[in-house]
Amino acid sequence: MLRRFFVVFLLWSSIVNTATAQTFTNSYGVTLSFLSGRETPGGPYKNILTQECGTYFPRLNLSENDNSSFSIGIPLSAGIGSVSNGGGVAYSIDAPLVGDYNFGCNSTPDNEAGVGGYIGAGFGYTYTNFASYFGSGNVSTYGPMLHTGIRFIISQKFSQALVLGVYYKLGIESEKYKTFGINILGEF
Repeated sequence: MLRRFFVVFLLWSSIVNTATAQTFTNSYGVTLSFLSGRETPGGPYKNILTQECGTYFPRLNLSENDNSSFSIGIPLSAGIGSVSNGGGVAYSIDAPLVGDYNFGCNSTPDNEAGVGGYIGAGFGYTYTNFASYFGSGNVSTYGPMLHTGIRFIISQKFSQALVLGVYYKLGIESEKYKTFGINILGEF
């Protein structure tokens, strides 16, 4: 147990020491996601929730060079949605932790490229509370996720970019919910 604590402490302190001198970036925007799951074990997948969310995506570059960076981020989303089977409304919160490779536009503060992007992976958790014609309940899903996107420069003077991204999360809970999302963010 002491050995695990020591290893975790060393990893954490090296990340904090590396991160303190690096760049912090914020993105704001909207996310549209589709959550599907099996209604019965072994049954076919069926879309059950559509979620429209506001998103705040803080990102910390851990390592930078002239044209790219490695970062960690938390693209937090919260919003409302609809239940496709039975009608109704849903309230949701999505909180993933992701690591990304960023290149080109806005990958670093000094990069002046007009176009760029990112590709990354992480682990996400989504909680949704819903009410429909058939009743109410909640869905909790968590699992590994992949996401990617492109950035376009909006204002070179103010280092602002438009980010178009997609993500996919495969739930590892017993229901095995799958989540696919699209987001549009402004990065400052």
